[in-house]
Amino acid sequence: MSTFEEHLFGRIAVLNGFLTMDQLKECLALQGTASSSNRPRIGEILLSRGYLNKQQLTDILDIRKKKLRMMLRDSNDLVRTEKVFGQMALRRELVSLSNLEAALLEQRRLARMNLRIGLGEVMVSLGFMKVEEVLEILSAQNKRILVCPDCDGHFTVIGFHREKQYKCPHCQESLEVPGFLETIATDGVVDDNDVIPETEAFDGALAADLVGD
Repeated sequence: MSTFEEHLFGRIAVLNGFLTMDQLKECLALQGTASSSNRPRIGEILLSRGYLNKQQLTDILDIRKKKLRMMLRDSNDLVRTEKVFGQMALRRELVSLSNLEAALLEQRRLARMNLRIGLGEVMVSLGFMKVEEVLEILSAQNKRILVCPDCDGHFTVIGFHREKQYKCPHCQESLEVPGFLETIATDGVVDDNDVIPETEAFDGALAADLVGD
């Protein structure tokens, strides 16, 4: 069970009256003293302390699965990446679980309006995270926001490689690394299907110089 799911498990257990916050804190403290290689799950500790029975544990896990499905968007790949973003923000203590849940629910509300907004952008708009904090996590996910010098479009590049060039989906101009970003709002996503290898870009420029106008 991931850190994100552990937090969610405990929150569900308390909110549904299965145990008290003091009991949860006690078990989380016990879990924290165990070595990372032999760290028990929070549910196992709660069972061993007699704070939960097996049926209650099953009920909590069922609720957690349903809540995760509701909180995250439908696309399997997007669910995976957005969930990782949330986990990383929690692990780095950049947001609280309640803030993360609020951001995910706001993201879901926007999706119903056909507005596909990234979780990081939602976090910033709600005041839960700073731009530089979101950029730090995106970098750890091998993502980068690039800008188009021609049409001023901003795009999230997935699987970013510094040695490659990326084209603007709107005007086909080569995207550039910005010197500074005031916002992480983007106009779309670019992936490896839009990549121009450096050698190909150089050959194309050389051919244009040789041919002229």
